[in-house]
Amino acid sequence: MQYNVEIALGSKEVTDFLKVESHIPTIEVINIMSSLNKDYAIVLENQKPIGIFSESDALRIKYEDKDLNVSVKEYASKPIISVKKNHNLFEAINLMIENDISKLVIVDHEDLALGVITQKSLIKIIDQEMLRRNKYVKDIIKPKELITVSPLDILDEALKKLTKYKIKALVVVEKEEAVGIITQKDFLKLISNDVDLKNNIIRDYMKSPVITCTLDTSLVLASKMMNDFNIRRLIVIDELRKPIGVITQGDIIRNLEGNYEDYIEKKLKNIRQMLDIMQDPVLELMDVGPYNESSGVIIWQNSSAKNTFGGLLGKHITDIIDKYTWSMLYENLRSNKSINYEPIFLNENIYQVSCVYLEDDYKIISGRIKVLFKNITKIYKSDLELRRINRQYQSILDAMDDMVIIYDAKDYTIKITNRAVSEKLGYDVDELTNKNFFDIVLNSENVIKHFIERIIIENKKVVGRRVYIKKNGELLPVHVVATKVYFENHTKKEHILVVARDISKELIIEEKLKKTNKQLNMLYSFITDLSKAHEEDEVYEILIHYLRKLGIEYIHMYKLNPSLNRITSSYLLKAENLYLEHKNGSLVWEDDCLEQDPSFCKVIKSGTNLVVSNVATEYGCPRAKIGKDTKSYMCVPIFVGGGYITNATAILSLISTKQDFFDEQIKLKINKLVEAFVPFLSNIRLIRINRELSIRDPLTDAYNRRFLDEILNKEFQKAIRLKSKLSFIMFDVDSFKAFNDKYGHKAGDIALQVLSNVVREKIRASDVFARYGGEEFAIVLPETSKKDAIDIANRIRTSLSNKIFEIPSTDGAYKTVSISASFGVATFNDDANDLEGLMKISDERLYKAKKLGKNKVIGE
Repeated sequence: MQYNVEIALGSKEVTDFLKVESHIPTIEVINIMSSLNKDYAIVLENQKPIGIFSESDALRIKYEDKDLNVSVKEYASKPIISVKKNHNLFEAINLMIENDISKLVIVDHEDLALGVITQKSLIKIIDQEMLRRNKYVKDIIKPKELITVSPLDILDEALKKLTKYKIKALVVVEKEEAVGIITQKDFLKLISNDVDLKNNIIRDYMKSPVITCTLDTSLVLASKMMNDFNIRRLIVIDELRKPIGVITQGDIIRNLEGNYEDYIEKKLKNIRQMLDIMQDPVLELMDVGPYNESSGVIIWQNSSAKNTFGGLLGKHITDIIDKYTWSMLYENLRSNKSINYEPIFLNENIYQVSCVYLEDDYKIISGRIKVLFKNITKIYKSDLELRRINRQYQSILDAMDDMVIIYDAKDYTIKITNRAVSEKLGYDVDELTNKNFFDIVLNSENVIKHFIERIIIENKKVVGRRVYIKKNGELLPVHVVATKVYFENHTKKEHILVVARDISKELIIEEKLKKTNKQLNMLYSFITDLSKAHEEDEVYEILIHYLRKLGIEYIHMYKLNPSLNRITSSYLLKAENLYLEHKNGSLVWEDDCLEQDPSFCKVIKSGTNLVVSNVATEYGCPRAKIGKDTKSYMCVPIFVGGGYITNATAILSLISTKQDFFDEQIKLKINKLVEAFVPFLSNIRLIRINRELSIRDPLTDAYNRRFLDEILNKEFQKAIRLKSKLSFIMFDVDSFKAFNDKYGHKAGDIALQVLSNVVREKIRASDVFARYGGEEFAIVLPETSKKDAIDIANRIRTSLSNKIFEIPSTDGAYKTVSISASFGVATFNDDANDLEGLMKISDERLYKAKKLGKNKVIGE
């Protein structure tokens, strides 16, 4: 008896299927399926089926917490597998078994959906005589662990088990008895009704009681029970009513007459696994007789066939090979059972076809046909083209040192190469011929194709840099010139001629020049920044900034006083977390290797750098205090005026957490920075010294008259602007001429120096002390009232008159003496409203103090 798929269309269960458009949101489809009690929906696009959205898909995306508002097309199982209505029913069964699917779409000649065959509908359609009468549940049930849940388990845990084990139903067990079942369809309704799966238990939603069978139940009876109760599965129990397994409609389908599944497993599975990894396309066809139109229907294809021809399952071989050619191949196969290397033309390609005919031992169908396609188009056409190339041209190309490649502008296959290509890239000529040009080019395929279009359409010559890939995987930078060429006697076939020159050596030189230029640019920026600095501290900050740009993580700087041979400050830059709180509350670095005396420092004594590339293996400085993360360090002395300890101004400890950080390149960069830094530091110091010399009195170190006039004018303008007080003190040494005449000018100089020291001890940092001329001095007191100014003058007067100091006498001994001074105080705007008046009144009060007996302060 012959069965065609068309007989299934007489069943309402087959034709009454749910169709949805691909753009409909997934949650809406789930709701529709739940309301219509459907376990799947066929997804349509342009009225043609493109996928199936099933209960399994719904549960999976719910378990994965995917967005349910996107279109159903996103989650539908694709591609869809279909069968024509006039095909053999066993073909439908085979497609379902081979592709492990439970639903098969029936289509017409225009691929429009007519119905859906399910395992359930197949059992109703197939004559029960087709089931083996002597076969029982125990013959087909597979020994495996039964996945169960408890009635008190949470729904969310059950969903996880369904998804994890990829099963469609869970048996609910209590006290080792099956008390219920919960299926994918149940969960579909729960999701549609927005039931909280994490806070509800299985007992409230399971189906109960359950329909069971035993191991001795016949398949015919099992099939009938499923039909009668309108269910898809039976729970198998043992003699103690303990559940031991589940038998489904799919299990019955896979065990039709002739033990069809065993046949598939034994005869085809291993072969198909091997065929699937072949690079050449392989198809498997069904043959049900020479006069049956179902003969030649494609029931399996390997991955290569799918990539080459597209999805073919359910289609006829004549959709690929023309009917005349196939009829000849088919007749030959029926007679000889195999065909080897038969050339056929498919569109613009040439294939060698090999076929083998396998008869069906179980006589369910006539047999199966395996078809292997080997594409020989490129080989065939290449042979023709290569014969047209004049050997003389090849000799000329081989004589060139530059690489020459000619490839097809359409399919990019390499046609001609010269000797240099093989030598540079490591390929044999045969390996390169017909190889895709993009297999040897690292650059973006889209970019190269853009240039090819310009060459072909605009007839442009393209010049640029590319990177070729050698056979061993190494990269080769090249400079290329590409243009369009035509083969002789084949003028319509456009090709690209590429002349490529190895520029790897040039790039090495270029890279060195770039690095040198980068270093010079950094050095230029460093010198430019140094040239704009005005203070010594700023010069140090610039040096530290550029050392950090080299990647140095920690910089510990010691500043020295060259004249005193003492360390004046020590601090670790930009690493506050490495400071510890001292007992006196100040922050200090716990690992200072030097405290006051720099003579213990190796780099100061030697005048050279100390580099330790690996603290674990190299001997460095025994005084160095390095942290546990330090892997290498470099100490650099900074000398101004020669490499002697008396000329050292700083020591830099450069610290890295990387081993071998201070390599030759880094050391060279550091030395260049220091070499450029020292002249600027020296210059800043000279400028500061010259400026100090220009504004200070060399004997007393007080500011001179010129600086006094400048600062007094500025402070006066400031007092006017801020409406603040400004006091001015004029004073001179009492009887200084008599002191000089009695003790000599050297003693007079000592006396003036003593006076200068006393004054500096008694005034503020904001006050300005200046020598007005001879033994006469002045003090500018910003933002100071007259009362405070008089107090300051009295403190200086008292301290000076009480100061006993020694002077040399004419006999070589020393004599103790003292001096006094008279003071005149004036305040803006208590005494005067202009600067000239302020100075005049202060001077008048000074002379008034003299007249009143000297050693006095006059402020009124």
